[in-house]
Parts: sequence; C-alpha cells; structure tokens
Amino acid sequence: MYDGVVEKKTRVKEKNKRLEPRQIFLMLFVVFIVVLSGLVLVIRQSEKAYHVDRVIDGETVVFEGGKTVGLLGVSMTEKSGESGLLAKQYLNSILDGRNIWLEYDRKSKDSSGRNLVWMWVGCENTPKFMASDLIKMISDRGKDTLEANPIGCEKGVLVNEQVIKMDLLKAQFDDNGWEMKYQRRLEMAGKVDKN
Repeated sequence: MYDGVVEKKTRVKEKNKRLEPRQIFLMLFVVFIVVLSGLVLVIRQSEKAYHVDRVIDGETVVFEGGKTVGLLGVSMTEKSGESGLLAKQYLNSILDGRNIWLEYDRKSKDSSGRNLVWMWVGCENTPKFMASDLIKMISDRGKDTLEANPIGCEKGVLVNEQVIKMDLLKAQFDDNGWEMKYQRRLEMAGKVDKN
C-alpha cells in the first residue's frame, strides 16, 4: 500500500512538471510583449538624416527628394513681411548643410495635410526616439521624460524650440486634452499662442 501512494505522488509530480498549453501560451505572450516593448522605443525614428533642398518659410522645409514638413508646435503669424523673412533666413542658416533628424508625435499632419515633425540638428549619432504614446505612459514618473534630448542627440538642438527662443515664431498647441512630446520645452522657450 505504501508503494502505491509513493507511485501516485511521483506521477502527480511528473504531471505538474509538464506545462499546459495555457501556460505555454501565457509565457510566449509575455515574451512577445517584452520584445515588442523594446521595439516601441525606436518606432517612428527617422531612418536616415535628411538634407535641406529649400526653406519655404520660417516653419516649412522641403528636403532633398521632395519630402515637405512643417515644424510641430510653432505658429508663424506673419509669413510675408520682415519677421517672416527673418524666420525663413534663420531656419535656413541652422539647417543648411547639416544632417537633420525627424521625430514624429501623435499629431503628425496639419489641416492642409502637411507632415508635422520635431526637427533635430547637431546630433552626435543616430537618435533613438521614443514613441510619443510610450512617453505619455511614463511621463508621470518624472517631468524630465518630456524635456530631455533623445539618446544619440544629447548635444543636439531641437529646431522647433530654437526658432521660438530667437523670438521669430510663437509656440502653438491645440487644446485637445493631450500634451505634445516637447510642449513644456516650447512653453519655456518663449511666447505661446494657444488655440
């Protein structure tokens, strides 16, 4: 009788060592989420450096190859006239001949369909941009998350912020209930024009 109990306990232990299909699925799912989380850190990363073909105005740039983008979070009240010309000249001077990296946010187009981006120059390496939704999730952990330069561009310049600091353009944000990635930086840089 004692041998039967020992044999039964041994079979129960062996059965417990085998994973059930549910357990295997759960483990694979967890591994998938971990891998996906690592990929999210570089989603929406500028895959290459861009170079300026021409500056249309103080907030719109055409790159070699024809890609046209606008600066996210800025507003140009006067495109023609002296301040519009100064903004255009300044933007051209900080972009001309340099590697330019584009970073996207949740708002990626304006009302006319133009792509809107955060524009970086002076990066020491290819920047690793975090997806804006991921940053929103972790922003409660510390305010620095939304204000720090991306990895690989610690010494770089956020062009959107720079044109506001030079008092050539105003910061502009839609009042839609969510904060843009570098909104706090732009607010601290100069005048704000809220919609």
